[in-house]
Amino acid sequence: YYRGNLPKPELRAEMRRLFAEFAALMDHYGVPYFLDGGSLIGWFWKKEPLLWDDDIDVGVQWQHLFVLQWISKVYRNPHFELVVNPHFIFGEPAKPNNLIDARLISRSSGVFVDIVAYYPGLGDLIASENFLEELDDALRSSVYSYKMGSPVPRAVLFPLQRTKWMRGIPTWVPRGVEEKLRRVYGPTCTTDYGERVFDPRQQRWVKPGAMGP
Repeated sequence: YYRGNLPKPELRAEMRRLFAEFAALMDHYGVPYFLDGGSLIGWFWKKEPLLWDDDIDVGVQWQHLFVLQWISKVYRNPHFELVVNPHFIFGEPAKPNNLIDARLISRSSGVFVDIVAYYPGLGDLIASENFLEELDDALRSSVYSYKMGSPVPRAVLFPLQRTKWMRGIPTWVPRGVEEKLRRVYGPTCTTDYGERVFDPRQQRWVKPGAMGP
C-alpha cells in the first residue's frame, strides 16, 4: 500500500484518521492497548506524535493477539486492513523481520499502527517451544517482556490510564509513563530526544541552540 512519502500536513491528517479508526476498533471489541515507543514520547510531551514520526506505536498483552487474529478475519473496511503476524507466539527477539506482532494499515497510503505484544514473564518464554506448558508460571510473574526491549514491571504498565491524544482521540497510556520511557530510552528521554530538546516556551522540539529565552 506504500505509495511514497506524504507531505507533513497530509501525513498528520492520515495518521489521525488511522488512529481514530484503530482506537474505535479496539474499544468496540474491548481490546486493551496503550501508546508505546515514540508515540508515547509524543504523548508525554505534547499529546501529539513526534514531528518526525510517520507511524504509530502501541502495545497489547499477548493474549489479546488471539482476539486481534479473530478480528482480522471479520473486519471489513475499504480504507484499512488489520494484519496479525501468524508467528507471534514463538517470535524471537533476534529476528528483525519478526519484531512486530500486528498492524493496522491504511490502504490508501501505507501508513500504519505497529502493534507489539507484551508477554508475561521473562524473555525466554517468547522463544520457548513449550510456551503453553510454561504459561502458568509466567502469568504469575511480576514483569512483562517484549521483543524489542528489557522486561518491564507489571506495576509500571497496569492499570492503564485513560487519556486523549492527537487532538482529542480517547486512548490509553501505561500507569507509569515516565518510568516506562526511561527504562526503554534512558534517563534523558524525558528531557531531550535524539538531537532535539523540547522547549516548553515555544511548545516545540528544537535543536539545543534554538531554545527560547
